[in-house]
Amino acid sequence: MAFAPDVTVFPGGGVDARDRHRPATWRGRPPSWWADRFGCGKDLASALVCAALRETFEECGVRLSAEALRPWANWITPTNRPRRYNTRFFVAALPDDQAASCLTTEVVGGCWLRPSAALGSADDGNLQLMVPTRACLQELSRLPDVAAALEAGETRPISPIMPTIRIQDGRESIDVPGVQIERATGARHGRI
Repeated sequence: MAFAPDVTVFPGGGVDARDRHRPATWRGRPPSWWADRFGCGKDLASALVCAALRETFEECGVRLSAEALRPWANWITPTNRPRRYNTRFFVAALPDDQAASCLTTEVVGGCWLRPSAALGSADDGNLQLMVPTRACLQELSRLPDVAAALEAGETRPISPIMPTIRIQDGRESIDVPGVQIERATGARHGRI
């Protein structure tokens, strides 16, 4: 990948033309609910949900419906980056009758980890995480189970988060307003 090679990320990808027309089989909250949660128009909200469902199938072999998803976060790439993304994150429970696979043509490799295990592996140097991924994992690791994550996704406020990148003395630092980035060892690093 040209963007963030060798980085561990959640399944996902961009909205494409297939996602722009809501299927007749849509089950779940209407696009207007999603639009309100993500602060966008109904057409975009519908396309975002359809893209999340499609990408989950393409990358993990898991078929979900809109009713299985909950909104989680909205991160925007800093303005001084050549590639910019406005990314919405979702949470979902794996349906009882399905198993996720990492053997698809969309991934180089994969594994399924609990949020706390992924954070620990990153802190041990075994995984490289982007700041939005780390932040989402931290939030999820504080919840007792998947049901709590789905419940939190129902009502948690979702405001766009756009880090600021500064370069001082040849070193890059990332400031994420309103987000506390921690290390799994418990040491707090505030802004990174």
